[in-house]
Amino acid sequence: MLGESAAAVVAPLREAGRAGLSLEQATALLIGPVFFPILSGRAPEEIGTKQQVDQFLRALAVD
Repeated sequence: MLGESAAAVVAPLREAGRAGLSLEQATALLIGPVFFPILSGRAPEEIGTKQQVDQFLRALAVD
């Protein structure tokens, strides 16, 4: 359900990065850290979106 829309965002970032992650790995890095806390009952404001984005971009090695 989220994979296709996330892949559309991830694909250009993955190509611009230097990490060598597969599309599936990069998509999981984008979706997982946000999706899991919500499923576990945490409030969205507890997730720390900016920190998640920073970690995602570092993992892809995007400047």
